Amino acid sequence: MVQQILAIPLRSCHEEDRLIWPWEKNGEYSVRSGYHWLENRECSEGIIPAGSSHLVDKGTWSSIWNLKVVPKVKIFLWRAISNALATKWNLWKRHLTRDPICGTCGEFAETIEHALLLCPWTHGVWFGSHLGYRPNPRLITTLDSWLNNIMNTISGNKYIRWDAMNSIALICWEIWKERCYVQFHGGNPNPISVLRCASSLIAELASCHLSNTSDHVEFSHRWRPPETGRFKVNVDGAWKKDSLQAGAGVIIRNHLGHFMGGGATFLYCSSPGEAKAEAVLTGLRLANDLHLSNITLEGDSKDIIDSLCKKNHTVSWKIFPILEEIRRRAQAFSSVHWSWAPRAANEAAHAAAALANSRVKTICWVSQPPPSLVGILTMDGLPDPPQVSTSFAHHLSSLSGASVFPLLDNRPSEDW
Repeated sequence: MVQQILAIPLRSCHEEDRLIWPWEKNGEYSVRSGYHWLENRECSEGIIPAGSSHLVDKGTWSSIWNLKVVPKVKIFLWRAISNALATKWNLWKRHLTRDPICGTCGEFAETIEHALLLCPWTHGVWFGSHLGYRPNPRLITTLDSWLNNIMNTISGNKYIRWDAMNSIALICWEIWKERCYVQFHGGNPNPISVLRCASSLIAELASCHLSNTSDHVEFSHRWRPPETGRFKVNVDGAWKKDSLQAGAGVIIRNHLGHFMGGGATFLYCSSPGEAKAEAVLTGLRLANDLHLSNITLEGDSKDIIDSLCKKNHTVSWKIFPILEEIRRRAQAFSSVHWSWAPRAANEAAHAAAALANSRVKTICWVSQPPPSLVGILTMDGLPDPPQVSTSFAHHLSSLSGASVFPLLDNRPSEDW
């Protein structure tokens, strides 16, 4: 409870109060969000609408729409899990066919689970794939529950799970295509042909993924110095969900890549978006205390940077007060450029934020960063050893105690 109270963002800017609809990102009511709120409330109270005997887990829908496959495959899976495909069973229930028996095996009713997983000819496709899967009829009730069970049993990193989920989607797609071809043209399904087509699609998808994460792409995502006469202020926020603790990290460098100052501060926030917005505000405060007039503020939160560049950009209503104060403080500079960068180009600020999140105090580095950040800054092109001009260091040391950071002496250790 104490952390939740401390995490409430209170600002000094004067803005009129307004009504907020908390179930919409921009705080404005919509029929869609109202419908979903009412539906979720009924489900939580055990009220199941008529005709909805089976509820699909929300995580299943998220997994489907996050697939890295063509949209038609996603829509196919959505229809399959919604039981909206023209299987013999569904046609029979609507009195559109004489019987629900599968036209391929002639033994069982053709439900969507039977068509994709349980029909005997599909077993060769599943086992012959790189998944090596053997469908067990006793463990398959509905397609969505089977999909959840499969994903829960897959161990490994996110790339292994990503590959498995996309492979399952493409195999189901090719099985359904073969089933439809046999229904309309006759003959018997060919598991080898289906397996060949599915394997080709899986290999093509994996190749595209590797090309998008190759070394030359990652190399281009490095920190870049600002224009001559400008200072780049890199910021980032780190957040812990269980304790609502957050850290805001700031790193300031000039056009030569020289370290000009930085710091980290501990705070409480109710979301990661608030932590990143607070980091932007912290960066502006420090840059203002150092009397920098032309800055480029860079962070890896695209939502926040876009909302600062375009005022009509939709962003979470929870950080509205913080954004207003950011805009107000930005007016104190001659010019402020807002810049987005991927995480790989913002590692130094991210490390500083994580450092603040691990200790309950505020720290500032006058002329030399702590040893844990030197390696990251060196990879970005920071001259070794880190240095700033003597006059600039003297100016840092002369700042008043009203600064957002209580400036400390230039001790090499980070255990201050």
